[in-house]
Amino acid sequence: MTMMQRSCDVILGLPSNWTEYTAVLLAMAETHNLKPGVFCHFISNAHIYSNTFEYAEEMMSRETEAFPTLEVVNHHDRIWEYRKDDFELKDYHPKAKILKIPVGV
Repeated sequence: MTMMQRSCDVILGLPSNWTEYTAVLLAMAETHNLKPGVFCHFISNAHIYSNTFEYAEEMMSRETEAFPTLEVVNHHDRIWEYRKDDFELKDYHPKAKILKIPVGV
C-alpha cells in the first residue's frame, strides 16, 4: 500500500500516521484473505516546527530499538467493522514520555 501525504508534522503526526495506515493495510489484507504487503509512505512536506526543535532533539538522542509489529487479533468480513481493539501492538517498548509537546505553529 502506498500513501502520498501532502504535509506532515513529523513530531506529532507521523507516528500516528504509520500506525493508523498500517492498520488499514492489515484490515484490507485480512478481509480479502491476502498476505499484507509493504506500507510505503511518501510525504511532500515533512517538517518539524521551530517550537518543537528541543523535543525532536530529545527524541533523536534516545537509543533506537527494532520497530514493533501490529497484528490483527479479531477477524471481520468487512473493513468498516474493524476497531482499535481488533489490533495488537507487539514488541513495543516505549521510552519515557516527553510531556507537553506543543502543537506546531
